[in-house]
Amino acid sequence: MLAIAALLPASVAASTYGTLVVLHSALPGTMLEAQFGRVPSAGSFLLVVTEPAKTQLQFKWSVHCYNAARRESGGASGEATVTGGHWVKRVRTNWIKHPAYCSGSVIGSAATSPVLVRVFAD
Repeated sequence: MLAIAALLPASVAASTYGTLVVLHSALPGTMLEAQFGRVPSAGSFLLVVTEPAKTQLQFKWSVHCYNAARRESGGASGEATVTGGHWVKRVRTNWIKHPAYCSGSVIGSAATSPVLVRVFAD
């Protein structure tokens, strides 16, 4: 992780997005698999993917929230192609009225450069 952090710009370390839920780094040529589970619900989650070489990345993301006591659940998912080296996606948790906990993931491949994935609760 320190080797990857050294390769990324200093602005990547900024924590202005909210409370950090997940920090995952992937070395070049490895699977990118950042997951979180049973995190207390927030108004939104920010998914942040950064890679220094600005090569094309393709990955899938998802966020799912639930409240077992009220039998409510819902979520959002999608796919992203990033070519600019930095991607931010805000995912609001307004699919259900009373979300209690949330889980999610960002899954893909690190391709030819290191990739840093962070998920923030906001």
